[in-house]
Amino acid sequence: MRLSIFGRCGNCKSITSRVTAVSDDDSNDKHSRHVYQCRGCTDKGLKPVGRERKKSPSVLPRHIEDALAAANYRMRPPDDAGFPRVVATIPTLGSIMLGGEGGEDITERIERVWPKLDDVQINRVVRHIDAGCIAAVRAMTERPGRPKKRWITDGRANPTIQTTRDF
Repeated sequence: MRLSIFGRCGNCKSITSRVTAVSDDDSNDKHSRHVYQCRGCTDKGLKPVGRERKKSPSVLPRHIEDALAAANYRMRPPDDAGFPRVVATIPTLGSIMLGGEGGEDITERIERVWPKLDDVQINRVVRHIDAGCIAAVRAMTERPGRPKKRWITDGRANPTIQTTRDF
């Protein structure tokens, strides 16, 4: 949290303490939400300029997030080396064989289908697909939970307590 009451004028970037409006960005800091304008820019009749809203560079467009959320992952028999294989069916991207011998062309296919994505966004799509494949492999290979066997009750329906000793 900033403790100062000073900020930069949105027009000329000079330091000022004059707050003219509240910014529309989603900042939680009370002081960083203010729009500052110096007296010189106010006298010139310039309109106050707010801070530019920062957009995360790795945010995916909504239609791509929807396509990744609607993806379907199916296990296939392992390859000759024993590595698991997964078929990922993603709307607009098609079916991709991952694991084993498949998966080499995934970045080229993503670039071809969604050409406006930068490298960070492509990396994020690949990580999302990889996480879905890992979840599919875990779901098929892990056995459902069974009750643990305990050494105290192992094989005994009604354990009895002996109170007499053999002397």
